Amino acid sequence: MKQILLLTACIIAVYGCSIKEEDGTLKKSKTHKTIKFDLKQKPVSIHKTGLIKSMDIISLHCEDVFDRMEKIIGYKNRIYIFDWEQTYSVYIFDTLGKHINTISRHGQGPEEYAQISDIDVDTVNSTLNILSRMDKKLLKFDLDGKRCLGVERTAMAFTKMYKIKDGYLGYVANDIWDKEKPYNVWQLSEKQEVKASFFEIDKTWHSKSFPGYTVFSCFKDKIYYITPMDFNIYSIKDGKVFVEYTFDFGDYTWPPHLKEYKAPNETFEYRHSKVYGFDNFQETDKWLITRFLHKGQYQIGIYDKIMDTACVAHIVDSPDGEYFIISFGEIVGIDETTIYAKLDAQWVKDAWVGKNQYVDFCPKHGEQIERLRKKFPVVSEEDNPYLLIYKIN
Repeated sequence: MKQILLLTACIIAVYGCSIKEEDGTLKKSKTHKTIKFDLKQKPVSIHKTGLIKSMDIISLHCEDVFDRMEKIIGYKNRIYIFDWEQTYSVYIFDTLGKHINTISRHGQGPEEYAQISDIDVDTVNSTLNILSRMDKKLLKFDLDGKRCLGVERTAMAFTKMYKIKDGYLGYVANDIWDKEKPYNVWQLSEKQEVKASFFEIDKTWHSKSFPGYTVFSCFKDKIYYITPMDFNIYSIKDGKVFVEYTFDFGDYTWPPHLKEYKAPNETFEYRHSKVYGFDNFQETDKWLITRFLHKGQYQIGIYDKIMDTACVAHIVDSPDGEYFIISFGEIVGIDETTIYAKLDAQWVKDAWVGKNQYVDFCPKHGEQIERLRKKFPVVSEEDNPYLLIYKIN
């Protein structure tokens, strides 16, 4: 993080200045807090942290078969699922798993997209926004995806775009489009005019990025930004950037001298032993939640804002007598109230049958198996992935 651009008071023009204080340190908010996670301690089960209030599982029935869930958004009584790799479509379901609509407009027409790179819900204007990076389009649909309400040209080829008050934030994923302004995050007006830009791209990382990162998140009126190999949580508002939180992993923090791009073979030993950042962050009324990779396993860093305590949790099967005898699933989305995870139909099928080729679950988990069978009279391994919905305390 070297240089950002600051919007001057009256002119929509960009001038370079630093996000650092005069002593060279990053600008921190007045409420900045450093949170320490002890990775030397054995991780606890996520079900024993107090984070999860309830759990449900829904079957996603529609004509298309899809596996990849690049992003999931829950809004009111709708669930939006974006499949980037297989069908290039956005699927809309209700909270019971009923298929409402599919947006599949891959093409080069006026209301079509070349490639979906992101989706977002504009809660103020009640639209579902679909971002197409290759042809620089932002397509706006009604919340059921039945009508295209308009198409806007974006200022550049963004991979992520997030609606904020009076405009947008755009993210280019280390692609330098202007050598004079090599920045990753851009603040835009409602008319896609550039108002400010932030976070200079390290030239060694040009056109290289980590897949699967949820770079923006929201809590109340705060917009947060995260970036790989950086353990700060940044807030962006009114053309200003502050460090709101810093996560300290102690000896397991990724070494600063390795933040420039290195070939995978040069960093292999560090990738196994160190934490090189987190791919998701969410604040709620009670918690700070982040997901990171350590020793080949995804773990969850959880900070209790009320009790001022932090712990590391591992994602495990549900405990005896609770929920269903199934895996926690692969987390594909987190918001202020909910964690969304997907689970392959084969896993659900094994749990529904009560055994697989290795284990008979019935003697120990009969109650959980019966609960699953009552919920789903039929389960097929050919089904689309099942969606697990965890409500947050």
